[in-house]
Amino acid sequence: MTRVEEDQTPALDTIRMLAETIGPRPAGSPEEKQAMDYLTGKLESAGYQVSRTPVAFAPEALYSPFFGLGALFLIAAGFLLPVTPIPALLLPFLNLCLPQLSRLAIQKRKPTQISENLFAVLPEQQKKDRLILCAHLDSGKMSGIAQPAWIKIYHQCLFYGQRIAIFLCLLAIACLMGVNLPETLYTGIKVLVLIVGGLWFSLDLLDQFGAAGEYAPGANDNASGVAVALELAKIASQKSPKAYEVAFLFTGAEETGLHGAQQAAAALDPAHDVVLNLDMVGTGRQLYYVTAEGTLSILRTDKRLNQVIQKAETNARAAWYTVRSGDFAAFLRHGIRSTSLELRSGDAVGPHYHTRLDQVNTIDPESLEYMVRFLKFFLAFYEDEFEDNQS
Repeated sequence: MTRVEEDQTPALDTIRMLAETIGPRPAGSPEEKQAMDYLTGKLESAGYQVSRTPVAFAPEALYSPFFGLGALFLIAAGFLLPVTPIPALLLPFLNLCLPQLSRLAIQKRKPTQISENLFAVLPEQQKKDRLILCAHLDSGKMSGIAQPAWIKIYHQCLFYGQRIAIFLCLLAIACLMGVNLPETLYTGIKVLVLIVGGLWFSLDLLDQFGAAGEYAPGANDNASGVAVALELAKIASQKSPKAYEVAFLFTGAEETGLHGAQQAAAALDPAHDVVLNLDMVGTGRQLYYVTAEGTLSILRTDKRLNQVIQKAETNARAAWYTVRSGDFAAFLRHGIRSTSLELRSGDAVGPHYHTRLDQVNTIDPESLEYMVRFLKFFLAFYEDEFEDNQS
């Protein structure tokens, strides 16, 4: 895919300002505030009324042990299988719990710092129903795994670890039913879990500690979402829908646990506010819409919004976030209709996610232009759907 570093499309200029000129934007940092000031100026010059509200948040933990514990438990279950099948029997369930436990730990941390949200509306619009385009402005903690090949291996360890867990669970059931398994199988299992689990645990440590607390530039995650939302704000200021109001929300402290979105959601009206989240839309041409988040406690996104997305882009694919999350989840928990959009080059998250490689030269201007065009189609289809439901 062609990269056009010198392309001067407005969305790319915004990404360049956020990710290069300002740089990494940790929640609550001077850089995040500088980015908010930049957006405020752009939106006010387009005629928007801007309000900024403080957001209390808990900084990201120095170390989250849950996925490392999953790797160690995989090794233990494999080695203990000849002695007791119970750990292997519980292993798939534990792996399903890990993302939920990690999120619960994030939610329980005590807020100690302040970020902010930015909300923009056109003063002349006084419509009761609103479609809010949302994008988070902060950038995440940098992974200590710098090479794309090792990032891919790390993701594959998570993928294959769960498959091995299911395999061990089936063997545990066989053991409980009295099936005698050959010693060579037990030996092979020990070698397998030691390799996969050991690599998984080591890469998890490197992921969390290898960058020594640095933060990613965040060109795609999520300066791209911010830039596309800003372009839509300029378009909507010239020609806004007649049936509903379009507003724009730029959240802080998303990477720390969706703190900005949680605060914003509490102030919205579930009867009249709908949120479309934009996150990582600067590379690739395959559009994904999120249908669900979570493993045990599952949040499902709004079906009507997803149907409008499918009408506007018939090739859009569904995605279920089992490990990751996003601002859309905070709105869903408050009863606000919401869904989220993402562009990808393949089926998985790209190798630049939360790394020092998430820079402007990885952004595809054609992807940004595609996303702006799609959202213009989406607004038109959404207006048709809105009017049909009102009639």
